[in-house]
Amino acid sequence: MKAKNLLFVFLTAVFALCGTRASAVIYIAPDGTGDGSSWENAAPIDSLKSKVDAEAWIKEGTYNMKAGFYLGQGARLYGGFKGGETAFDQRDIKIRPVFTSNCTMFSIGGNSTSRTVYFDNLEFANCDLLSAGNRMLLEVYGSLQINNCIFRDNAATETVGIYSDANSSITISNCLFTRNKVSSKFGILRSHGSVTFCNTTIVDNVGEGDFDWNRVGGIYVLAGNMRFYNTIMWGNTPGNIRIDAGANVEFYNTAISETENDNGRNTWGYDYVAGEAAKDGSTIVLDASCIKLALDNNTDTEATEETTAAKAPKFVDPENGDYHLTAESPLIAAGDDPAGLLTDNTYDLDGNLCLDEDFNIDLGAYQYVEESGITTVGADNTELKCYPNPVNNILYIDADGAYQADVYSIAGTLVYSSNILASGQLDLQSLVPGFYQIVVKTQNGTLTTSIIKK
Repeated sequence: MKAKNLLFVFLTAVFALCGTRASAVIYIAPDGTGDGSSWENAAPIDSLKSKVDAEAWIKEGTYNMKAGFYLGQGARLYGGFKGGETAFDQRDIKIRPVFTSNCTMFSIGGNSTSRTVYFDNLEFANCDLLSAGNRMLLEVYGSLQINNCIFRDNAATETVGIYSDANSSITISNCLFTRNKVSSKFGILRSHGSVTFCNTTIVDNVGEGDFDWNRVGGIYVLAGNMRFYNTIMWGNTPGNIRIDAGANVEFYNTAISETENDNGRNTWGYDYVAGEAAKDGSTIVLDASCIKLALDNNTDTEATEETTAAKAPKFVDPENGDYHLTAESPLIAAGDDPAGLLTDNTYDLDGNLCLDEDFNIDLGAYQYVEESGITTVGADNTELKCYPNPVNNILYIDADGAYQADVYSIAGTLVYSSNILASGQLDLQSLVPGFYQIVVKTQNGTLTTSIIKK
């Protein structure tokens, strides 16, 4: 589905995000011992305790948190930094600091939903809360926005990821939840409040032990409101989502898989949502745009008297944790953004735009990018890859250490020059159609190739 309204979203995204960021910066490093006033004086992560409206630039590396703490209203935690950056747009949104712990890390509270806490480009991995008998990584009582984050290979007793209180408001965009395990009950999210998912992939999470009546590997909605847009829920055991009495849940452009378990309400897959969900006082909207997924990654299933047909998701390599979409995936161009949720967060987990040149959106945390184009090898064996070629608007440049691109007309006139974003994107929409030569400056030298602007 094409989202024509996303042109405005794209043009305003940078201004919206920069306009709402706090001004004071605290520099954080894994081995930090300073006051956070600079990278040289970087502070430890727990220096953010109770700080209100603090903006933290967090250096790559592993943060082994021995104890959790309350995070003040308006705090903004940004990954993507190698250390040494002097401007926010110098960060590389492909890299993430990794948080690990055996305890609840952050408690997000407050009574003002206008003071939102931001998590951006962070990774929560290999946390073992089971050994300490702890329940969740994040406790949310206020307003939280989670962008471009990964939650993987964590284990806990009751909620391996996020607890959402009745007064909380959470938006989760372009995130991946995978291979998390909970020993009982509540999966990656236990929600009483208001939660919205956008372009998120929730796959292969497990509720271990006996499959009793209230265990779910994916999401447990006890009460409140939850909405899904462009999201994938696939292969969560024993179920993708459970919806209890009093909950209001809406699904738009969302792909939900079948489940392996066949014990009635324990299935909690697409057929549960479609056929049984409006029970016990819950209210469910399953939009016609939603897709039923087969559990087999590459084989569709046919409809029966009891079930509808299911489409194979066709991930690249789910057995090894690669949930990128192949060119044959039915999840490509199946999304939309009617709620404008991508205004503040336009990039996927790889740093690609969440929409293609025709303003299509794919489902999940990874936008499919057709890596067609041309590859040039320099005298020092440095490789330059530019794609797609021909290009409509956005050209992707892949070369080690690339920092600037100069574009020349066939007459040799410089018509465009720009720094190359960390995500490798170059916006050429201002150029008229034709042939151009592009000169890419890297830390190892200069590479030259030709492109066609459609």
